[in-house]
Amino acid sequence: MPAPKTPEAKAEWKRRIRDAHVGMRGHHHSEATKKKMSDTQKGIPRLWLLGHKTSEETKRKISEAQKGRPVPLERREKLRLAQLGKHHSDETKQKLRASHLGKKYRTPSPEARKRMSEGQKGKRYSPETRAFWSAQRKGEKHWNWKGGLTPLPDKFRTSPEYRQWRKAVLARDDYRCIDCGERGGRLEVDHIYPYKYFPRLRLMLENGITRCHDCHKKTPTYGLRVRNYMKTHAFAS
Repeated sequence: MPAPKTPEAKAEWKRRIRDAHVGMRGHHHSEATKKKMSDTQKGIPRLWLLGHKTSEETKRKISEAQKGRPVPLERREKLRLAQLGKHHSDETKQKLRASHLGKKYRTPSPEARKRMSEGQKGKRYSPETRAFWSAQRKGEKHWNWKGGLTPLPDKFRTSPEYRQWRKAVLARDDYRCIDCGERGGRLEVDHIYPYKYFPRLRLMLENGITRCHDCHKKTPTYGLRVRNYMKTHAFAS
């Protein structure tokens, strides 16, 4: 039955519906009932929404009503699980791309950046998650890929394996320079057997030693001095 047109008749119509449902106030459906109701609606097109466009005023009211309302963790988890494994079709990707072309996005305000920063504090991602993100942006998958111009030493020193090795050496030496005994500050991990000439020993824990920057510069293998050092010393690589 369609709703009456006049305000008075419409108010009376709403009152009758409300009075008829007085017995349901405070009642909550069980999870089984909710699932049955959801299953009965799946696949049924919502014809009353076809061609409907929400007005800008309604969008603004919805936005204002949602501001400051926290999303429960259970709801966030449900939303996350609902999107797992889903991928946009190529047609949808093209539509999304076309809808963003020509748009100018404002830089977040200092207040917004502060809120985003506060929201990230204390978060710790698992090694598996960090490795996955790294693989998604590594090599040819990176937006700034230029055909492999990064020198191999730079690639090595930014790799997860090197960072883990460096952290292990620092922890073993108690974050202390083995020459002057300074703890903390500008510490560097030096290769006992030079990095360039002993590739198989680069990630061995025993081949790393902690030195401060000043003590590191005094070693005979620092910088270009390593060439003369290798000429005067015989190693079995």
